[in-house]
Amino acid sequence: MLIIETETHFDDYLKSLSRHARADYAYVKKHNRDLIYECVPYERSLVQGFMQLWEQQIVRGQRIKWAFGVDYVEELAAKDELMLFRGGELALHFIQKRSGFWECHPPMYDKKHCKRYLAKYMWFNLIKYAMDHGLGPLDMGGGIDDWREMIRRKEEFPYSRYKFRYVPVEIQKNPDLQPNYKLISRDGQVFLEDVVD
Repeated sequence: MLIIETETHFDDYLKSLSRHARADYAYVKKHNRDLIYECVPYERSLVQGFMQLWEQQIVRGQRIKWAFGVDYVEELAAKDELMLFRGGELALHFIQKRSGFWECHPPMYDKKHCKRYLAKYMWFNLIKYAMDHGLGPLDMGGGIDDWREMIRRKEEFPYSRYKFRYVPVEIQKNPDLQPNYKLISRDGQVFLEDVVD
C-alpha cells in the first residue's frame, strides 16, 4: 500500500514533494492544458472501453489482465462505492471506497499519448481533487499492506517504486514517525487501521 494523506492544501502538499516530482507536476500541467479533469457519473460503456484498452496494451513488458470485470465496477457504482474521473477524452481513473480510505486502481489511457505522461496527470489531479473535496486517505496500491514497512522497503517493489514521487520527502525519510497504518481484512471488508505498537 502507498498512502497519501489528504488533510492538507494541495499547494502545501506540492511543496513537500521532491524537486523531481514538482517538475513532473509542472510538465503534466503544461502539456495537458487542453484536457478537463473531472469527476463523472458511472457509465458502463466508458469504463468497459477503457478497461479493454488497458488490457490490450503492454504494461511492464506484458499484457495485464484485470482481476475483475466491468460487472464488479458496476456493482461498486450501484452501491455508491465508486468515484470515476476523466482526463478529457484521453484517460479514465476509478477509485473504490473502503472503510476509512479510498483504494485507487490504475489510471487507464492509450499509450500512444505517452509523451503527455497521462498517468502522472491523473494521479496528481486525483490527489488535488481528494484534498479539495475532503476525501479520506488515498491508497495508491502496490507492495505490502504495512505502511511503515512499505516506506522502509520500497526498493524491494520495483513496480511500485515510481509511486513514491507522490509521497512527501519527509515521510520517506522518517517512516518511524508515520502512522502505523495496516490494511486489515475483516468480515469481507478492508479497513485502514493505525495499529498501536
